Amino acid sequence: MRFFLILFAFTISSIAFSQSPPAPSMPKANQEILIDELISVSNYKDALMNYSKVYLWGEQYKGGKRRYENEDINTVLGNFDFEAFKKSSIYNSFSFISERKLKNLIEFYKDNDGKIDTKNNTLFISASITHNLQYQLNAEIEKLKKN
Repeated sequence: MRFFLILFAFTISSIAFSQSPPAPSMPKANQEILIDELISVSNYKDALMNYSKVYLWGEQYKGGKRRYENEDINTVLGNFDFEAFKKSSIYNSFSFISERKLKNLIEFYKDNDGKIDTKNNTLFISASITHNLQYQLNAEIEKLKKN
């Protein structure tokens, strides 16, 4: 009986005092404007789609056999909701960059005609953006494979 009372007390106290995870970081209004401008002047969406295409091509033959077709890649990229991804992942990652540094990045891209390289394959990305993007792309491929 004593054991159950201790177990019950421990369970109740752990539930009562547990903390929920912190809310994701979101940019301030000024930062959001700068992030949107950076996305625009850097052709970020195009570069992200190039990255996604290369990622999916690499995943296509994982495990030594073809897992899905090129048409599946085109379908996933065609249905990609960049605006939703921007709000859930890009804003969160870029919210840690100061306004001054965001302005510097904007000027850098403006000075280079919006691209670092001619094919727009180089982009400014963080580990969390990469993880979220790969998770989303993999989930979409799995949905296609089930159908």
